[in-house]
Amino acid sequence: MPSSIFYSSFTHTYTSEASLSPLDLEKIDPNNSKPAGDVLLSAAMSLLHDHSAVITLNPLVTSNVPLENTDPPPGASNFSPSSTPWQAYNITDTKSVLFNLGSTSMTYRAWLRNSDRGYDSIVAAPAGVAIEASWVAEIMEGPDGDASQGASKVKLTETAKVTCSRVFSAFIKSTLSGSHSEMHDRFWERCKERIGKT
Repeated sequence: MPSSIFYSSFTHTYTSEASLSPLDLEKIDPNNSKPAGDVLLSAAMSLLHDHSAVITLNPLVTSNVPLENTDPPPGASNFSPSSTPWQAYNITDTKSVLFNLGSTSMTYRAWLRNSDRGYDSIVAAPAGVAIEASWVAEIMEGPDGDASQGASKVKLTETAKVTCSRVFSAFIKSTLSGSHSEMHDRFWERCKERIGKT
């Protein structure tokens, strides 16, 4: 565990939602007989469990290489026990610098593991950056949707604990907010593309 004098932790949370009306669903898949919310949730879960596809939704990612399964990653004990194995990846991010006059790349290790409602991930990046995250998709209930009546809205919630050097904390917060906001937008676009293809 890094010294708290030089390192700090913060929580990054991002929530997005998408809707699918019965009319839109009929246009995409005329043979469908399921409620629109169930169809959208199924597409979301399919994408969340397709690790390479979901990794490349991040606009900074330029490469992801799956590795042979290894021992549980550092920090795995912080997640609920599961018989689902962790899958390791080498991921490369490329970010523009100096007002887009150049770019810099960074390769790091990430582990992903499917869960009943999405996936868990652990990132070990250079300079002691560590991220433990969970992505969860669920049908919205209450005033925005009622699962018992085939709600058409689905919510995606990303919750992450980030540990990093105090020097880089503001930069990492800004990078996560920007890239993951776009990642969520792309996620819903890909979900709707998957409907009718499965």
